[in-house]
Amino acid sequence: MWRRSWANIGGVKRKGEARSRLAALELAARGEGPDRGPALLALAAALRSAGRGAEALEVLYEARTVLSAGRLARKVASCDRLLGLTLLDLGRPDDAIDRLEAARRTRADAGPVAALAACEADLARILRSLGRPEEALGHLRRAMGGFRGAGMEAEAAVINHNAGVVLYGLSRLDHSLEALTTALPGLEAAGRTLDRAACHHNLGLVLHDLGRPADAVVNLRRALATFHQAGCRRQAARCASALATSLHAVGELEDARANLDRARQWFDRLGDRVDVEACDHALGLLARERDRDRDRVREGGRGPARGMQSAIP
Repeated sequence: MWRRSWANIGGVKRKGEARSRLAALELAARGEGPDRGPALLALAAALRSAGRGAEALEVLYEARTVLSAGRLARKVASCDRLLGLTLLDLGRPDDAIDRLEAARRTRADAGPVAALAACEADLARILRSLGRPEEALGHLRRAMGGFRGAGMEAEAAVINHNAGVVLYGLSRLDHSLEALTTALPGLEAAGRTLDRAACHHNLGLVLHDLGRPADAVVNLRRALATFHQAGCRRQAARCASALATSLHAVGELEDARANLDRARQWFDRLGDRVDVEACDHALGLLARERDRDRDRVREGGRGPARGMQSAIP
């Protein structure tokens, strides 16, 4: 009870601080002179963080006008990038791409390299969501080169991981494996625990599809342990389901059933009825297969194991 009370007090305090910060930014944005454009940009970023996207968009258009008049190229690029991200939040991906492309063009001339790489990464994310993976890959490659050029190895590792996911979706399994394997040491060195777990998960899926289910099991177990310990229930449920697939492929039927049952319980608590039904269907197949294998053993034979499908989430 005391812990909850303190948590509530902390939440009220944070909300009060956020309101005070917004009020200060609004006051600064009403001023004149060379600081007005940056103040408007900061206000827009705070409004977007507060979930007030429509207001942020209005402020950003004003900020861009002020910054352009002051010939502040890098600030204009920052404004265009934030415009793109805000437009994406508001469900306008095509307009978001236009603004991010403008930011990218400016950054190509004005720098810095890391900011240009961030624009490339944003464009890749949007294009992938629009079903344009080949274009997304081009932006990811440029982002990777930019982050590496800036000495930002952790960011480069994240981009490499994302490239591996896109390549998997294109059924380029060997290239996906290479990208994910390359990303893993960078994620580990940077201490990005959940990104590393996601990479192990995706490596498991790729290895399974390459016909290496035993190696897949090793990676999926590592991912599941991390997700479970971190309390990431949805990721843990998906990982347990994928692990069951690979365990089934190596003939560990009881372990596969146990992980499917765990996945089902977690999906049920999350209210994911479609995934619960998929687990029920797979558990039914496993039960029937176990019964057939028992019959074959009694008859002196042995039944083959069946495979189940999985995909990168």
